[in-house]
Amino acid sequence: MNQPSLSKQEDMQAVFDQLNKQDWNLALSDSGSADWQEHWALDGEKCKVTNTADGMVFKAGPEAGDNAHHGVLWTKASFPGDMKVSFDFTRLDTVNRYVCIVYFHANGIDEGDFAKDIHAWSHLRQVPWMKTYFENMDLLHVSFAAFGNDNDDTEDYIRVRRYPVREDRDFNQMEVDGTIFNTGLFIPDQAYHVTFIKTKDQLAMEITGGDKPLYHVWDISTVEETVDGPFGIRQMWQKHSRYQNINIYTK
Repeated sequence: MNQPSLSKQEDMQAVFDQLNKQDWNLALSDSGSADWQEHWALDGEKCKVTNTADGMVFKAGPEAGDNAHHGVLWTKASFPGDMKVSFDFTRLDTVNRYVCIVYFHANGIDEGDFAKDIHAWSHLRQVPWMKTYFENMDLLHVSFAAFGNDNDDTEDYIRVRRYPVREDRDFNQMEVDGTIFNTGLFIPDQAYHVTFIKTKDQLAMEITGGDKPLYHVWDISTVEETVDGPFGIRQMWQKHSRYQNINIYTK
């Protein structure tokens, strides 16, 4: 497993624990069992969202290569400042390709049709082409339960990016240092508890449910701060997952 060393894991756990014990106020709580439309808006007409007793099932469209088969769920509410987001995640697909993503503090670039309020131009995202997002949104991206696009290798990764692309920052340059490879997590039908804590300078992560907890901390002081906006969950085509007990906390 290509993860940080034990001593590094202990250091990262200490950072996570310190942030986690701060005073957090619950801003959104969704068990996943009630009507998803109370808290969420959907980009992607080929996707399906179903509420069950075990959580919210989010199924992207079945056709790889067709951008209409991506999907994004956005919170209707915006969340300012430091955030803690936790949820139970179960991968329901068996396709070792493509990615799931969470988005923090999403805003439009406030140019042309792409107003700061992303809900104002949701009609432009009926086909949720990924390029529309990384060219026209200002946000922090975390891909997880993520695999390559060209083979069925079981090696996964967790990666952070800072949108948007600019003249001085192409798609590859949006990546924040600290990508993790081959976590050994996200086995189909196995539940994991995922927590992200985002501050001005750090993004700390804890994932439990595997053989041992995984901790990681990204230094996001290297990119521009994000301060306010909706939270989002993206699934690329063919991805199928269950989300339960989604809780969003702010300061």
